[in-house]
Amino acid sequence: MLGGSVYIAFIRFAISLLGTILLFSLLAKSRFERKKTIVCYSCFSMALILLACVWYVTDWESCSRMVAFTMYICFAIFAIFMGRDSVYLAIYKLALIFYLMSVFLVGGLEISILFFNRNVWADIVSRIFLILLIAFLLEKYVRKSMNSFCDYVESEADKFSIVAMIICILLGIGYILNPSMNREITPQRLYQILTNFFLTGTLQLLVFRFYLHVGKEKEYERENQLIQMNYRLLERQIEILQESVDSGRRLRHDIRHHNAVMAEYLRRGETEELLQYLQEYDRETDQGIPKTICANPAVNNILSAYSRKARKEEIRVVLDVELGKNLAIPSIDLVAILANVYENAIYACMEVRKYAKEQECFIDLMLKKRKNKLVISCYNTCKKEAVLKDGKPRSEFTGGVGVSSIIRTVKKYGGEYDFKNDDGVFTVRLIMNTEPKIFCDGGKMTYLTALCDDETAELKKTEEILCAYEQKHGGVDFVIERFESADELLYRIEEGNYAPDLIFMDIFMPGETGEQASRGITAAKKLRHMGSRAKLVFLTTSREFALEAFDVEASQYLLKPVTKERLFGVLDRFLENAEEERRRYLLLKLEGRIAKISVNDIVYCEAQGKTQKLYLSDGGECLQRMTMTELYELLSPYREFVRIGAAFIVNLEYIDSLNSRDLHLSGGRKIYIPRGAYKGLRERYFNYYCK
Repeated sequence: MLGGSVYIAFIRFAISLLGTILLFSLLAKSRFERKKTIVCYSCFSMALILLACVWYVTDWESCSRMVAFTMYICFAIFAIFMGRDSVYLAIYKLALIFYLMSVFLVGGLEISILFFNRNVWADIVSRIFLILLIAFLLEKYVRKSMNSFCDYVESEADKFSIVAMIICILLGIGYILNPSMNREITPQRLYQILTNFFLTGTLQLLVFRFYLHVGKEKEYERENQLIQMNYRLLERQIEILQESVDSGRRLRHDIRHHNAVMAEYLRRGETEELLQYLQEYDRETDQGIPKTICANPAVNNILSAYSRKARKEEIRVVLDVELGKNLAIPSIDLVAILANVYENAIYACMEVRKYAKEQECFIDLMLKKRKNKLVISCYNTCKKEAVLKDGKPRSEFTGGVGVSSIIRTVKKYGGEYDFKNDDGVFTVRLIMNTEPKIFCDGGKMTYLTALCDDETAELKKTEEILCAYEQKHGGVDFVIERFESADELLYRIEEGNYAPDLIFMDIFMPGETGEQASRGITAAKKLRHMGSRAKLVFLTTSREFALEAFDVEASQYLLKPVTKERLFGVLDRFLENAEEERRRYLLLKLEGRIAKISVNDIVYCEAQGKTQKLYLSDGGECLQRMTMTELYELLSPYREFVRIGAAFIVNLEYIDSLNSRDLHLSGGRKIYIPRGAYKGLRERYFNYYCK
């Protein structure tokens, strides 16, 4: 240190600390928004600089030796708290920043000594110039590559790397604490400084190249796994194709025999026996038809293939699948996930059988769509000693294929994944985002409504009653589509990604042969099989299908002619049920009045002192004067609400994605997660959707 008044020391401290903050900000993102970040760093900097000045006045000699190191340690602790990065990644960036800080501190000092006869202002100007130069080089050449490189460091850092970081920091300390810095210029001194810079920079470069190499190796490994996965998928498809060919051969062989038998019956004139034979043949044919698991053909085929493979290995299989034909997620991605999950589950069960042949193995697979989420969970038998690394199963446990592909596909749709071994039961839980359903338009509740009847007059009459109901109830909007056959409605739902909330359907409509039949009941069964949870109202001229209507969970069974009053009553009950979730209200005192706030509309709450700010789904905001603890007591009975740290309460249904640093909510909102809160939040998130 060159000495000078306390004002000069203040300027130099400020430049050094602000330069360090600037360089660190280029490489690391804050966990808070920009305004709060600036305020925090400003307060921290002012307090630290003032303390450094007090130290400078009271003990100049020790201050000159230790102040830079001490200030940096304080900054490092504060930066870890402010940053979004994990501890390992933060240490790496801090080591690099310490090296750069040494460059502009020692560089400014040496420039002042070599060229300006130890002029303090030359030191100050040189520091500013070097800080700006380093910031420019970081922004132009390092920042972009550092952002992608950090993913490798965060996932692969180990104890060796941490030791390397500490060595790097110790070498940097050597610049600051070297007693010879205040002596006259000698070749040995310059050589020592340059050697220290070279060694430290080389160590940083080696660490960078090491992790870059490791990261690329991981990428190559994932690509190799993807190739293996595609190969296994192709094997399954070939098996399905071969089974179809074999089935066709058996069918042609059987048909020849059946034709011969029927010809013999006809030749003898035994028509009654022939009819009885045909009935038996129909029953056998129905029994031979493979069971349909879901309406999506690709998913149905892959689940059928792997279920047959599992049962051949005497593995008990339970499938709980509720899925329509069309999803926002392409079939190829969905099949890739299911194939990998199922393949790994079968492999784990077979590994258990190697050591315990009598043990019963099972696979429980669930696939459902819940609101705007696609939820997949699989529970299967596995070895108790199977361990996970970084929350992922090891390759030897899964056969070496698929886990990275599952994770990549889930992340592609902003989803979350969870793997764990619970005492010999392996669990896979996946949650992916699908297209959100728009249910509110200009303050009105919108309901997609399908009218299905083969008589145009009945369609027109029902639509007029619905329009009259809309006029009477201003907050309701029925978006109506008319269908003149059940097949037309089914095709619209299957091919058009159409998901009505309410269906009015006639029972007697012509089928494919043109004959009048109970097509409404048949169509309703297909709708339920496709996973449709629409409220179903039958409009018919006969009472004979009331029990069948109960089997398909119809909401109402009305006899024609349907009156306005009866249909209004049905709509009233429908809206009451549809609003059941929205009738859960909080009674809050807002601006001197009591207001009812639907808990379903609350996206999240933020603490602002003794006042809590509630953010609503329509973009509105409201302030409530109470503590966060009191507000959470009101919301805790509802499973979807979880408290995050001391400042936030979040509705799980509005979470689009989350990671160890922050969570993203519907509408683009983002909340930073306090350290230590991520694990509990993640478990609550999976339990909410998967149980």
